[in-house]
Amino acid sequence: MSSPFNWPPRSPVRTLTNSVTDAYRDDLRGHGPDDFPREVIGQEDQRPIYKFSTDSPLQNMTGDFEAMAPFAGQVCGLIEEICPAGERLRRIVWEAETIFAQFAPVLTAWRDSLTAAVAPRRYGRARAIATSGTSVC
Repeated sequence: MSSPFNWPPRSPVRTLTNSVTDAYRDDLRGHGPDDFPREVIGQEDQRPIYKFSTDSPLQNMTGDFEAMAPFAGQVCGLIEEICPAGERLRRIVWEAETIFAQFAPVLTAWRDSLTAAVAPRRYGRARAIATSGTSVC
């Protein structure tokens, strides 16, 4: 019989806390598909959704969404408050501008040193071609 769990056995997955992670708080790692009961907690069309599966709650699913895997990325722990998307974007832009401003002198000096090193060769060749009457195609 095929496994209802579509994730490699004993591989970690990052989720938010819910009743399932609370129940296994002291034993969250190293489980395989046969370590869990095959308890149906939802349906997607006519397909059963099992507790501990890696199916995410979708619009066409019904059932116990709280017990489904609420997947989360690495940065989910960095979110300290819920705010409107516009405010979040303003903060991201402000942080990027602050970082760029800190590095602006270094980047300007680096650009200027590259320009100083490359410009004489580039423009010197262009002047030589222009004065010789040779066409470059």
